[in-house]
Amino acid sequence: MHYLTYFLHISETFLVKLGLAAFCGILLGFERRLRRSQIGMKTNFLICVGSMLFTHLGAVLTSGAASGDPTRVMSQIITGVGFLGAGSIFKDAKGPVFGLTSAAIVWVNAAIGSAIGVGFYVEAIMLTLTIVVSMPLIHYFEHRYVGPDIFKKVLDRGGVKVSGSTQSAGQKQTESIDEREETHR
Repeated sequence: MHYLTYFLHISETFLVKLGLAAFCGILLGFERRLRRSQIGMKTNFLICVGSMLFTHLGAVLTSGAASGDPTRVMSQIITGVGFLGAGSIFKDAKGPVFGLTSAAIVWVNAAIGSAIGVGFYVEAIMLTLTIVVSMPLIHYFEHRYVGPDIFKKVLDRGGVKVSGSTQSAGQKQTESIDEREETHR
């Protein structure tokens, strides 16, 4: 009878963690899909639930043991999602870098799943809601007040013309290196 009570207690706790991780992951994925990100709802769901499961298992398996450290599981999650996040970063030949926000969401999503796995439910919900509310606001202010060409505007105001004949020595050097690479191809 004792084992049945123990199993039901773990199952209830696990189901709460699973539901919360699924909710947080899907909510983060929904926000990313609104931004047309390549990492959407399914991926964020899997990252959050997987991180929760690994952390939950690490905590359960090391509880009551003389040795064992559940934080080692979290460090391995960080390493794993680092590779997953790195796979979402792309750079065009002459354009900007894409996917940095998606990579950061992967990282934060794993942290949320890990927090849920060790029982920090309120913190996980607060972080998820903060991200879902903040990302659109930051996007709005960034595009409304900063604009895509902020670095060009700052350089133009400082007396350095980026789009013209007046360029810094570093820019001329970069262009000459690019030209040399083009001629060798």
